[in-house]
Amino acid sequence: MPDPAVAISAAGELQGVVISIAGVEGTFAPLTTPAVLDQKGCMYSPHVLAVQVGQPINVKNSDPFMHNVNGQASVNPPFNFAQPNVDPGKAIPPMKAAETFRVKCDVHPWMSAHVHAFDHPFFAVSKADGAFAIENVPPGTYKVTAWHERFGQQTKDVTVEAGKPPTVEFTFSEGGARANPASPLMKVVTLAMLGAGGTTGKSAAPATPCPTCSAKANTSKSN
Repeated sequence: MPDPAVAISAAGELQGVVISIAGVEGTFAPLTTPAVLDQKGCMYSPHVLAVQVGQPINVKNSDPFMHNVNGQASVNPPFNFAQPNVDPGKAIPPMKAAETFRVKCDVHPWMSAHVHAFDHPFFAVSKADGAFAIENVPPGTYKVTAWHERFGQQTKDVTVEAGKPPTVEFTFSEGGARANPASPLMKVVTLAMLGAGGTTGKSAAPATPCPTCSAKANTSKSN
């Protein structure tokens, strides 16, 4: 099974890097669009979810079988509940403080995700092409941090000038990987583009067994 933490394109672009800016002064209203964590094909999607303190969060189950959502927060209240069938979305309490924590499924132990909660809106997660954009950053000089679950953390200084969106790039290499023999080695990866600018009512389908678990069970029986 591929490691969901290491998503690298054929061009060497890294997905799932959390980028954040420190030092922007002010008080910022929470984002109102709900952040969504889905369970699809016995995997969490996205594998890395970034949210703002106070932002609504919904947890979906797109699989027609049981999942368990175990949010192992320590600064914020932890959560742990089952979603036994397809569920268009269960709201969990918004984060109250900045924190990074793991979410796992106790039914399928290979399923995991990471939630990053920030007390400001100046963050992003790199997409499949390695790009990201952080909007509405006021002029100033800031520290920009890029974090990856397997390949560690980097910090750079960036200066934002009015009317001149800057670009910042982070390059990760296999030498920055945390010791994990299950992780494939990676080539040099670049992240780019820091921007600055101003159904309910349907009956549930009957539950079906998890195909991965069934395959494992059938294999065990055959042995």
